[in-house]
Amino acid sequence: MRRESFVFQGTRVAYWRSVEQHDNAAMLLHGLGGDHAGLLDLAAGLPATTIVAPDLPGFGSSGPLSGPHTLEAYAAVVEGLRRHLGLARFTLLGHSLGGSIAFVYAGLYGRALDALGLLNPMFVVDGPTARMAKLYYDLSTWLPGPLGRLLLNSRPMIYMSDRAIFTTANSALRRRILQMDYASAKVASPRAIRESYLSLRDAPLDGYAARVTAPTLLLTGALDRLATPRAMRLLHQLVPASRLEIVEHGGHLLPLEEPDLVTDMITAFLAERRAPAPGDRQTPGARVPGARRAVDDDPDVVRPTSPGMPPLAQPGVRPAPSQG
Repeated sequence: MRRESFVFQGTRVAYWRSVEQHDNAAMLLHGLGGDHAGLLDLAAGLPATTIVAPDLPGFGSSGPLSGPHTLEAYAAVVEGLRRHLGLARFTLLGHSLGGSIAFVYAGLYGRALDALGLLNPMFVVDGPTARMAKLYYDLSTWLPGPLGRLLLNSRPMIYMSDRAIFTTANSALRRRILQMDYASAKVASPRAIRESYLSLRDAPLDGYAARVTAPTLLLTGALDRLATPRAMRLLHQLVPASRLEIVEHGGHLLPLEEPDLVTDMITAFLAERRAPAPGDRQTPGARVPGARRAVDDDPDVVRPTSPGMPPLAQPGVRPAPSQG
C-alpha cells in the first residue's frame, strides 16, 4: 500500500492504495474514531483487488471538513475520491460508521457500484450497549470544547468502550486493538467525532433503502450490541438486493477480530453477485442479483467463528451448520 492524497473542497484527504493494480477495485471505509489501519488485515485477504482505504476527513491523517461532518458529506467525499481515481466501477465496503456512510453513498451515488458490503453498520440504536454509547457521545457534545475533547481522548473511556464490545478471547489481539484506538483518538478531530455521531443518530437512513440497487452484503455478529441482528434484519427487509449473514459468537469488531472469516465471506459474495455494468443486457424479468422474492424466502445465514473464538452461547441464534 502507498499513501496518496487529494483535495476535497479545501480539505486534504489521505488514502492508501495498492501498489499493484487490478481490474476490480474496492474502497474500505473505517468506523467512528478509527482510521484506515483498522481495515488493513481485511484488505490483505481480498484477492486480485485494487484496495483504496481513505482516512475519512477529521480522522487519521486527513484534515477536518470546513462544513459539518454528516453522512451525506462523507458520501460526497467518497464520490470525490472515486472521480479523482477514475474508478468507473468499484465495490464499497464500510465498517460501523463507515457502513452507514457506504449505505448513504449507495443511495445517492450508487450507479458506479459493483457491490456493497455493510459490516456491522450502525443503523438504529438498539439495546443497552448502544444506549450507553449514545450517552457517551451525547455527553461529549454537551460538554465545553476542552472537556469534550478530554472525554473523547480519555484512555479509560476508550478502554471501557472497547471492552464492552470485544468478543475475542485473544489477549494479544485485544491489546493491539486498544493500542490502535488510543493512537487514532489522539489525532481525531473532536468536532468530526461529535458531528458524525449526531448525523448518524439523526439521519433518516431508512429513506435511502429504496435507492440502494447494488447487490448488498449485510454482515453482523450474533453478539454485536451496536449493529444488532434485530436491527440488521430490519435493514435486510428494507434493502431488496441484500443478503444477511450473522457470525456466530462474533461481535461489533468483526473486521479486526475475524478478518480471515470476513474476507472469505466478502470474496464469496463478490464472486456471485457483482452488479452488471450499466447497459449490460439482462434476461427480461430477471431479478436484481441477490434480490429475494419475499423477505422470508431465505433465513439468516449463521456462520461459525474461527476455532480460536470463545464458546459463548447466544439464545435465539440458530446453531451454525456442521463443518464436517
